[in-house]
Amino acid sequence: MSEKPRNPNFAYKFSDALRQVLAVSKKTGNVTCEDGVKYSYDEIIRIEGNLTLESHRVKKLIGGEIVEYKKGSANGSCNNAHSEKEVASTAKTGAGDENGQLEIF
Repeated sequence: MSEKPRNPNFAYKFSDALRQVLAVSKKTGNVTCEDGVKYSYDEIIRIEGNLTLESHRVKKLIGGEIVEYKKGSANGSCNNAHSEKEVASTAKTGAGDENGQLEIF
């Protein structure tokens, strides 16, 4: 069985903390998680790579935007924060889709 081709306008990274693949828009830096949760580039900068699975589940449940993030505020700090830092550094590096309507996953 062959894997579906990925959208070239996104960089794909596996997050150990979230236990899933993240798609980072090369144009905007916005992140779409495999489970459908979306983070703006500004949210990624605010969390500074400290996103935990628990806080991700809260965002998935209630939505909204992360406007402030205190390290360790959701069951301690994240042991695998490097994955999200890599995502933030990957963001905004290259051309992306023009209309935001391309399939990501």
